[in-house]
Amino acid sequence: MTATPPAPAARRRRRSAAETQAEILARAEELFRSAGYAKTSIADIAASLGMSPANVFKHFPSKMALGDAIGAIHLGLIEQALTAIPTALPPAERLRRFGETLLAGHLRNMEGNPYVFDLVVQGLETEAEEIRAFHAWLSGAVRSIVEAGMADGSFAVADAATTARVVLNCLEGVTHPLLLRQLDQPALAQRLAEMLDFLIAALRKPLDK
Repeated sequence: MTATPPAPAARRRRRSAAETQAEILARAEELFRSAGYAKTSIADIAASLGMSPANVFKHFPSKMALGDAIGAIHLGLIEQALTAIPTALPPAERLRRFGETLLAGHLRNMEGNPYVFDLVVQGLETEAEEIRAFHAWLSGAVRSIVEAGMADGSFAVADAATTARVVLNCLEGVTHPLLLRQLDQPALAQRLAEMLDFLIAALRKPLDK
């Protein structure tokens, strides 16, 4: 009796570049969390995934680029939280929530994910593309709040773009990651509340020229 030949092995589905990148990012984040960014090499990440370092470099040209990408993921979570602020709120309340949510997001990373916070700081210091994109998004989001206040008459300003830039610059004086380690949380919260009170009052009745 002729033996039945074994069935051919199922061919492994080829992963897309996006899937491979996501896998590399997830494993790199895991290793950075456990061993630290400085002590983790591209070779370590590649070995843990069963791939060559060259394959990792094909998707991320350097460890710094990999770190910037992970920092961008967590900045994206802050962006999601800011996007979730209801647009039906009065513009002044939206601006207050915006500042509070931005500060809370950075503080969460500083305390719960310090290595991620360090990656964000690294991106700020090197002016990474991901950081610039996040700042551009923040600028647009603040401008939309200012424009809503202009539309309903609650903000007495004439130039939305300039006003939004000034407002964001003021907020960064309290929420910028490079400054957060210098004050404790109660002091930060008080400084932010005072800054928002001043900004909202100025938007409602601009200072005389």
